[in-house]
Amino acid sequence: MATYQNVSGRGAVTEAAKTADAIAAVTGKVIFVQQVHVAITTAATGGGGIITLRDGTGGTVIWQAVATALATWNIELSTNPAFGYPLTSGNALSVEVSGAVTDDATAFAIATGIAN
Repeated sequence: MATYQNVSGRGAVTEAAKTADAIAAVTGKVIFVQQVHVAITTAATGGGGIITLRDGTGGTVIWQAVATALATWNIELSTNPAFGYPLTSGNALSVEVSGAVTDDATAFAIATGIAN
């Protein structure tokens, strides 16, 4: 029988720190992301601006939204596939802000999942 480890975390991003881990990597294990709550607490300014969840820093885009207004999203990934969205082995779930003309958004992501 497989043993799964519960994982969770919070990553906060700002104009000064544009990338953070919402769930830290677990060496040698695949993280299955099950749920993510994303919130924009200060909107991007000057035009443009997006928030992105990625499979590792600079990795494959899992989810993306415009970050030019205050907003919250609850993202359910536990049915994609049966255990959740599988990150590449040894990767973290990264959150990042980018693309604003003046200042990127301030935001955070809280995520839960399992590692195997």
